Amino acid sequence: MKILIVDDHALLREGIASLLTSQGFSVVGMAGSGEEALEALETLQPNVVLMDIGLPGMSGMQATKLILERHPEVSVVALSGQTERRYVVDCWRREHGAMSPKGRRSRNSRGRSAQSRRAAPL
Repeated sequence: MKILIVDDHALLREGIASLLTSQGFSVVGMAGSGEEALEALETLQPNVVLMDIGLPGMSGMQATKLILERHPEVSVVALSGQTERRYVVDCWRREHGAMSPKGRRSRNSRGRSAQSRRAAPL
């Protein structure tokens, strides 16, 4: 598994990378913005992107949407320093339409499951 870490705080990026590497994961790169993440994605070809949703400029949500449109095979894990769950859920719905909190399944208007498999906030 190749992981790309995207966060605007260098210390946090380095800490996450150190932790993951110490556990045997392969961190192939880091980016400090949504724009940098999109560039890195093309050259590094990660399987997983750890994405801060609160990036300056292009938000992590906007970058995630573009990543999944261009590379549906990539999994994105949304990260947030926000402790208010409503903030994360509202951001997600604004950019991606709907979401299912972990452990729950939502239903669309046709009664079908609307749970995303590629990107979901924790």
